[in-house]
Amino acid sequence: MGSWQPPTRGGGVVFGSGDTGPTIQVTTTSPRLTIAHRRPILDGAPLSGEDLSRRLRVLTSERSEAVSVPVDGAEEPFDVWRGSDRWWAAGHHDGNGLMLEGTTGLDVEALSLRRVADIEPYLRGRRAQIRAARGEL
Repeated sequence: MGSWQPPTRGGGVVFGSGDTGPTIQVTTTSPRLTIAHRRPILDGAPLSGEDLSRRLRVLTSERSEAVSVPVDGAEEPFDVWRGSDRWWAAGHHDGNGLMLEGTTGLDVEALSLRRVADIEPYLRGRRAQIRAARGEL
């Protein structure tokens, strides 16, 4: 399972382990707001208000790349921003904002997304990861 954003209806699912290969997190949310909040802190906490302002100026001046990603069988437009070790994409489908955050080695244009109707298998997997991290196996 990925991040959750209460009290909104946003939530995320992570695919891939991160230890052995590429990963992607798919989050339903307000995509541009989430990307705007995540990207300035990826290089660590801002050292000052001036540092944060500088980072935000850089981000707002960056141009995105337009790509098409199939979501539930429909081609949807996404804006993609590429970093040195990851990329971010923002789009919409069926009235929901979608934010994708992937690592290099995973091509955003090779993705095909579909709605997850039952999150219980993901919850079981997350619980197993937590038990393993605690040494409860």
